[in-house]
Amino acid sequence: KTPVMSGTQTWDTTPLLDGSGNDTRASTTAIPYSINSMEYSARVTALAGLGSYHWLNVNITASDDLVDAYARKIRDGLPAGQHKILVELGNEIWNTGFPFAGPIQGFGRLLGYYNAWANDWWVIRGKQVTDRVRAIFNDQGRGAEVLHCVAYQASALGDALTRCRARGVDVDVVSSACYIDPGQTPAHVAAFNLSDNEQCGDAWIFDLEFYKGGAGGRLRADAAALATHRSLTGNRKIELICYEGGLTTVMPGTANGITDPSVYYYGGEKQRDIAYNPNWWNVDQDFYPVMKKIGDVDGVALFNHCQTPYPVNVGTGRTDAMWGVTDWHGQPYGRGDGSDGKADNRLCLAQPGNANSKSPLVNQDETNVSVRLQSVIDHNIGFYNPPSPVVNTDVPRRFPTRIMRRQRQNVVPIQSRTPLVSAVVPPPVPPASVPVQGRRVVVFRMSVN
Repeated sequence: KTPVMSGTQTWDTTPLLDGSGNDTRASTTAIPYSINSMEYSARVTALAGLGSYHWLNVNITASDDLVDAYARKIRDGLPAGQHKILVELGNEIWNTGFPFAGPIQGFGRLLGYYNAWANDWWVIRGKQVTDRVRAIFNDQGRGAEVLHCVAYQASALGDALTRCRARGVDVDVVSSACYIDPGQTPAHVAAFNLSDNEQCGDAWIFDLEFYKGGAGGRLRADAAALATHRSLTGNRKIELICYEGGLTTVMPGTANGITDPSVYYYGGEKQRDIAYNPNWWNVDQDFYPVMKKIGDVDGVALFNHCQTPYPVNVGTGRTDAMWGVTDWHGQPYGRGDGSDGKADNRLCLAQPGNANSKSPLVNQDETNVSVRLQSVIDHNIGFYNPPSPVVNTDVPRRFPTRIMRRQRQNVVPIQSRTPLVSAVVPPPVPPASVPVQGRRVVVFRMSVN
């Protein structure tokens, strides 16, 4: 339990009890020692919807024998013909904060693969690993279920694809991380400062769709690189899936006087209220078709929940990161306006000085429902159980400030909405990611560095 800090703050250690009397302040998943981790991950994917993708990260130092052992565990744990297996070597190999970035370049030098980009060994070895996994699946006639994935840093995907072409490596899926912040120009700051919570949500999605810098620019760069790669490789079908990301910050880094130490956290507090506002359901419903429109994105994987307090020093201006769809394990979902009999999030605001501002000892995350998770569920219901194209009783609520939706109405029909991710959503909703054009995408991505 992590209360938002405002003024004098004390730590609330009151137990959070579920219906059975269990304290849910901390929750861990215990994997029995008798179950191999790869086997366990396959069981998770097998519980998801038909067609969900299983993301297999193979550690950089894995031998051929270890790769084969991984492949057998995954193959034997997944029902035949129901899932695709994305094979990726390593995890964020571009990230020098991980210990394997240097060894990858060292391997390349030793084997004569080194060049200015420095990661050719990874390109070649990644394809070898995928081929080994495919061969194991082929033992049972299931080789077509295995896809080769190349994941790289957002806006720099073209560098990886260039080296794939240079080394003659085919790719089935490419991936980058789509962390979304608004633009940081003075015009952005002024617009967000003048806007209320509902209007800021509108401004955020409008900015993503039409501003050519920032996150939208990174998405456009990767989409252009993939289009070029397709044109140079026989126009093969290649999917673009964002392996993680989504909402990072709502407010520009210096909005609402955030540079003034006396009100430093106002930007962070306001964006919390924006994401909890009922209008964010509309924003989130727009998010996936906008990603497809500007970045040709086929799927988006989201964080279910992150640690709190939110990490600082993320993005521009040190505003708090808003990565988690929920903020604690088991947080309820809802529309946030009280119409569903659940919490009206507008009655518990983090920003001080308002009629409904919470006290310093009230935990906003404990009190409010997740509007974003409600949107996740509604996407999944629309995908797995599409309503009649004529009668749709789940009419999205509109707000007077929704002046920017008119250009995005019905961009993606509800029959082809993408499933999102969340392990807390019961079947038939899968726990994984968001295909943006009627595809079921990623269910389990286990990073093994």
